[in-house]
This record gives sequence, structure tokens and C-alpha cells, in this order.
Amino acid sequence: FNTLVFLFGMVQALVISNFRQGLAEKLAEDEQRLQRRACWYVRYLGKWRSLELERVETKHRVLREKLDDLIDHLHEMRAMWSGRRSKLEDEDERERRVRIMDLALQTGDSFEQIKHTLAMFEDAATGAGPSMRRFSEDETEDELHRKIDECVIERLRLSEQKKLQM
Repeated sequence: FNTLVFLFGMVQALVISNFRQGLAEKLAEDEQRLQRRACWYVRYLGKWRSLELERVETKHRVLREKLDDLIDHLHEMRAMWSGRRSKLEDEDERERRVRIMDLALQTGDSFEQIKHTLAMFEDAATGAGPSMRRFSEDETEDELHRKIDECVIERLRLSEQKKLQM
């Protein structure tokens, strides 16, 4: 009987020592994994916050520029009505600038990035660049602009996601 109790005591001590070592290894592994996740989350949060602040700053700048453009346009119209000026100039350029500012407000990205992406999609849509699918000829210019703008917004959102993943 004493031998049996001794044998069970030894087995129990062996199981406890193996379990303790396995538990310690598992806890150390979990701690390392949690530390890596914590570091990753802090980096991700920092990048996200930085992008968010850039986006807000861009939107503020765009709104100020839109207000300046509106004031300038009103001054031009007043001058035209008072007879000091014959007509409004550069409507196409003004329309494109407003379009870029609207995209900047929607995405929060810089003008340069929007201009580059917009030019890329416009070239593809009009046939000046490589494209898998071109828009049909019977679409109006406004429909074409709307579709191109949707593509630009989607592309900029994807590039933002890539920035956050890095």
C-alpha cells in the first residue's frame, strides 16, 4: 500500500512539473503575442490618427479656397453687371478646379494626389491611356465625370487602406 501511495505521489509530482512548464511556456507565448498586438495597434492608431488629421486639415483648406473662389466669382459677376467686364473667363478651368475641390472634400486627400489620380482615370476613359474598359460614347459629359469621380474616390480610399496596413 505504501508503495502504491509513493507511486501515485511521484506520478502526481511529474504531472504537476510538466504541466507547470507547459503552462509557463503557453503564458509566455501569449504574453509575446499580446505585446506584438499592442505595438501593432499603437502604430495603427497613430497612422490612422495622422491620416485623419491630414484629412481634416485638407478639408479646412479646401473650404477656405472654395470660399475665396466664391468671393472672387461674385466680384467678377458684379464687375460684369456694372459693365466693367464683358464676360466670365476660364469657365472650364474653374469647373475643373471646383471638381477637384469637391473630390478633396469627399476624400480629404491633397490636391496633387487628386489631380494625378483624376488625370489617370480621365486619360483611361477618353482613350488616351491604357484601359480595360472605356465608357460608352452615348454618355453625357456629366455622367462620365460622375463615373470618373467615383473611380477616383474608390482608388484614393484603397490607397488610404494600404497606408494604414503598412
